[in-house]
Amino acid sequence: MKVTKAALFDILLVSSFLITQAGCVGNAKESTTLGIEYASTPQLAQISAVTNSGLAKYTFGGQKHESEWLTCVSDRKVRGAFVLVNPDDLAFDANKFCEGWLAQTFLNEGFAILAVNRPGFGNSTGQKDFGGEQSVEAIHAAMRVSQNEVNELPALKGIWGCQWGAVAAAFAGKKDTLDYLVIGNGIFDLESLQESSTGKLVRQDIETIVNVEGEDGVEVRSIAWDVEGLPKYVFLYHGRDNEEVSYRTAESFRDNLATAEYKVNLRVLDQIDYQLKDSVHSQIIQVTLRAIP
Repeated sequence: MKVTKAALFDILLVSSFLITQAGCVGNAKESTTLGIEYASTPQLAQISAVTNSGLAKYTFGGQKHESEWLTCVSDRKVRGAFVLVNPDDLAFDANKFCEGWLAQTFLNEGFAILAVNRPGFGNSTGQKDFGGEQSVEAIHAAMRVSQNEVNELPALKGIWGCQWGAVAAAFAGKKDTLDYLVIGNGIFDLESLQESSTGKLVRQDIETIVNVEGEDGVEVRSIAWDVEGLPKYVFLYHGRDNEEVSYRTAESFRDNLATAEYKVNLRVLDQIDYQLKDSVHSQIIQVTLRAIP
């Protein structure tokens, strides 16, 4: 019997969900390996959503700044809202974000959205800071303001980020009452990456951070050094072929979290590197969100 891509994805989705439910415990040491034959386009129903956007004012480094935020809320019954932090290569566009693959992935899985542009992206002021302290302040400002201004936005339940956006998402999640942290191709320990990364992009970014902020810039972006206060459920997915940030660093981070009695699950993704195609990324996020209790 021939198995279609969609059917294969559903089979792997169910098996991954069952493994996650069994292994998502404080002392978990196992990883789920996903070898999905990914579809060429995201398999998503288009869900209409009410949109809102705005600029949240905050002060950082003695200067006034603005953080751009936008929300997507469908008329369906929702499980809560997720904060989405913009990734390295994408600024969220308030005019079309809610119709795009990322927003539609979360909407399809029953979550409303608060999307935030980090400093230097979209209409957020400031310089790009690789998920640093200003990014964290910008996210918190957007969270405060949007919840006051958007009546239909449900309670914030989780936060998602990938690459440098994951650094900001993790630290932003430490300061607010969120249940879930979802990290894709995360960057956990900058000092170790300076020595071990076989890629060039992340090491160049770290050199830029050190040149501007000194070694303190490494410490304030290394979530592996201080996991206290993170959301109690942490979901990680990481490409096995990621040469910029080895999946072994994700395994080490998972083990640190398990030792600290977090409920943590890591999916190592075959044939996935640092960059993820939109269609592939959408399916990975679907798998992850369906494993959330």
